[in-house]
Amino acid sequence: MSESAPKIAFFAAFESGFEILSFVLDHPYRPALVATSARDDSPYEERIFELCSARDIDVLRGVDVNDPAVIDVLRRMPIDLAVLAWWPSILKMDAIDAVPRGWI
Repeated sequence: MSESAPKIAFFAAFESGFEILSFVLDHPYRPALVATSARDDSPYEERIFELCSARDIDVLRGVDVNDPAVIDVLRRMPIDLAVLAWWPSILKMDAIDAVPRGWI
């Protein structure tokens, strides 16, 4: 019996987050969700959104990862693992606990 691929969310910000996400999307894996940071005031926030939109990947724009509404989304979606791709905020315990296999 084979296990299905884990559902991974990417929290990407700024140029480095865009580059990391671009690399991931050049491979067969498709993220379950991508989020951009409320603190990302660079042109890369829009580029991350466009990159995902072109691939029909759900994007939460301009989020605070510790916001209760974002934490609720993580708990409701079957997200197994979350990746911080150059994320500018420190996670609090509620956000950490919302993802069963943790954060990278």
